[in-house]
Amino acid sequence: MAIAISDSNLKEIYGLSYEDKLSLVDLIIKSMQSSSRNAQSSAPASATSWVAQFEGKWVDNTSADEMVGELRKARTSNSDVEL
Repeated sequence: MAIAISDSNLKEIYGLSYEDKLSLVDLIIKSMQSSSRNAQSSAPASATSWVAQFEGKWVDNTSADEMVGELRKARTSNSDVEL
């Protein structure tokens, strides 16, 4: 359902107090969160997280400390890079 915002709607919003505008934003956020939860619960499990298909696929015996060391060693300043 699309809501058309007319000039009269905008005038009403502009006329609201700061606190009323915050309350309106809070209501909109709660509505979006509720819609998001409903969409997630109705979506198939495979569609909820595309990252899940990659989980556990990386096989490597390198420790995290070794990886960090390799990354640090590979760093260069912009002046040293030749293209």
